[in-house]
Amino acid sequence: MLHLVLALILAAEPDRTVQAVAETSLPGAGPAQAGALWLNAREPSQSRLLCTHAPGGLTSFDLSGGKCAEADLPGAGAMDVRSGLPLGGRKVALAAVATAAPASVSLWTLEPRTGDLTRAGTVPLDAPPGAVALSPTGATLAICTGARIELRTLAKAGAEITGTALRTLKSPGPVRAIAIDADAGAVYFIAQGKGLCRAALDGSGGEPRVISEAAGDGAGLALHSIGNAGYVLVSRPVGLAVFERGGANRELGVVRVTDSASVDGCSGAGAVSSLVDPLGAAFPRGVVALWDQDNRGSPSNFKFIPWEKIAGAFRPALEGGPALPASEKGPASKPGP
Repeated sequence: MLHLVLALILAAEPDRTVQAVAETSLPGAGPAQAGALWLNAREPSQSRLLCTHAPGGLTSFDLSGGKCAEADLPGAGAMDVRSGLPLGGRKVALAAVATAAPASVSLWTLEPRTGDLTRAGTVPLDAPPGAVALSPTGATLAICTGARIELRTLAKAGAEITGTALRTLKSPGPVRAIAIDADAGAVYFIAQGKGLCRAALDGSGGEPRVISEAAGDGAGLALHSIGNAGYVLVSRPVGLAVFERGGANRELGVVRVTDSASVDGCSGAGAVSSLVDPLGAAFPRGVVALWDQDNRGSPSNFKFIPWEKIAGAFRPALEGGPALPASEKGPASKPGP
């Protein structure tokens, strides 16, 4: 039945396809589980992808997919990373990683030049978190346990970073992925069995708004923020679904990552992360890192796709896309409700 439903969805949706240009490689390691991109503001081409993998590790990769550093972290799962947390008179890059045993969120700092990872603190919990997210500066941490979204303020206490309870939000179902849009005062999340939802970050506005019930099968969520606009990205079994970041969050359509001559495509639904900044010759308009379940029979990993390829697969092209002749443009965007 599921295969029939997916087939009907694909038949109704224009077939937008793109190809990845690089992928992560970690010989001997287990499957990749979650990942998040970190922007190196001083040297954008030296930005990193942080990834958790089985049986228990946290690894940083460069944008060509090469390993930079690795740390043991048993039970590591969902994660996020951000820059700008004030710590000891300077701003640091901070990673938050959900761990199952013991139930907690493990906090790590990232050294920009080498990609080295250093444990910076732990937020103990009563139950293992299913999803985590950091605000753009890393000052606010969202921890999802079942249908409960707990927001905490992060700050240094002695030698470690700790989290102070801020408020709690309720989801209509277990949360599979979450992203904080601090500029818009919103939080986006995927509620299992309910869909892609949006709620007010300050807890006002009543019940969360369901943006798309179909996106309830998604397992990864990211914001591709371009100024006050941009896009909400959802990793679904049918591909990468793109929604407008503003207004009613109109769905624009789905794009699939297919095989190229050197890098295979993406299958399954998993983590997704993006950066909008110019990152050098390989990614002049930003990048999307997308989880791949199959990986040609090897353990699951992440693929890197230039943003302009994704943007250019739509007609009209999404913001940040190339200016292509009409004959080369992708199929039209799906109209909103």
